[in-house]
Amino acid sequence: MRNFLFLALGFGILNLGACAGLDAEAGWVKEGPLTRMVPSNRSLLEAGEKAQDHGLENAGKSLTLREAIRLALTHNDQLRAEARKVRAWEHRRLQEGRWANPVLEVAAEDWLGSSNFEGVDQIQITAQFSQDFDIGGKRSARSTVAAHERDAAGWALELARLALWHRTALSFADVLVAQRELTISQEEIELANQSNAVFQAQSEAGRVAGMEVERAQIGVALAQLNLQATQLELERARQKLASCWGAPVAHFGTVAGEMKNDTQVPSIEVLMAGLDQHPRIKLQQMNLDVERARVEAARAEGVPDLSFILGYRYFNEPGDSALVAGLALPVPLFDRNQDAVDAAHQDVSAAQDKLRAAKASMGNFLTRASGRLRSAQQAAKVLAGQVLPQAEKTFQSMKEGARIGRFGYLDLLDAQRTLFRVKRQSLQAKAEAYKAQMDLEYFLAKPMASPPEGAK
Repeated sequence: MRNFLFLALGFGILNLGACAGLDAEAGWVKEGPLTRMVPSNRSLLEAGEKAQDHGLENAGKSLTLREAIRLALTHNDQLRAEARKVRAWEHRRLQEGRWANPVLEVAAEDWLGSSNFEGVDQIQITAQFSQDFDIGGKRSARSTVAAHERDAAGWALELARLALWHRTALSFADVLVAQRELTISQEEIELANQSNAVFQAQSEAGRVAGMEVERAQIGVALAQLNLQATQLELERARQKLASCWGAPVAHFGTVAGEMKNDTQVPSIEVLMAGLDQHPRIKLQQMNLDVERARVEAARAEGVPDLSFILGYRYFNEPGDSALVAGLALPVPLFDRNQDAVDAAHQDVSAAQDKLRAAKASMGNFLTRASGRLRSAQQAAKVLAGQVLPQAEKTFQSMKEGARIGRFGYLDLLDAQRTLFRVKRQSLQAKAEAYKAQMDLEYFLAKPMASPPEGAK
């Protein structure tokens, strides 16, 4: 019996020695330039509080873009779910590398039979362990597949972080634009009230008909309706921004920032040069590595495992005992896992096709985004530098002329409408350029440079 105990202990030590430890650093991707707003993407696993509880620290305060992105990257639940997949694949890697459990078998033979085998005098008791040994590298191959899956999950997380940065930045821009739309609408009401006062005074002096006053009052009412619509749009934009970090209510007050229009747009050759470093391309490359590892795993599965049997047998009649040993090896006559290997090769080819398609798609996006940014910058420059000053000058001239009775309300209204239409067009052109820059930075996965101080 003592031999059997040593045997069991030996098998136990063999399996314990095969256990590896969790690599807490594995799979995490170093944050990119745009997503380096929090110390580490692993902090997502540590931030276990409800996302809607966050953002209260900014209640009533002015929120910057950097603060909004930090809230989103730290407390977004969907992002946290992606982070957990990285750790889950590391555990799967450990599991795939473990030995199969030994099998304990106990058998009693030659008892309760006839003649000499009546009773239990001739009984033979055999207790044995059997252990499968991987001689084809299956455990290592499966562990390698899981390791590549873990690394792919890390790049999927970084891509999700980049997408959330992009969504948050665009939502922030929407709030910024809505705030300025509100300011324009308030200016419009103020000017409408001033025009109403001018024509009211002229009507009382008998210079204009009462119809001009009624038209001015209608203009005030329409401006107030437009203000209400702008306020609703602002609240919608604020809630959309708060949803980026999972908050059901927008606790912050306003957002603070400038929509700069001086970013230098690199040439398409420069843009394409860094394409391979984008998380989307990195993810596709990792998926290709996964499929290649699956080919090796499929080949390894075609090699049969060797089973080793070692046990202890007790003979009741003489009271003797002996060891039992044996080997078992399946003969790969019919199944060598050959079809699985062929299928894995097809998956490799499919992954290569997806990688090429991703690069082509990203290149197309870069070309379109850079063209859109240049066009929006030019439109914003013309509107802000030429059209808007001229519209303001024309309105002031019409306003002065209406005050002395040279122009009627319809003339003044036309100039006022033109002025505010240009103001809104200028704001939208700036917003379009700002968002186009964010789109381009998303495709580049890094910030774009502004011109040096004093550059034209």
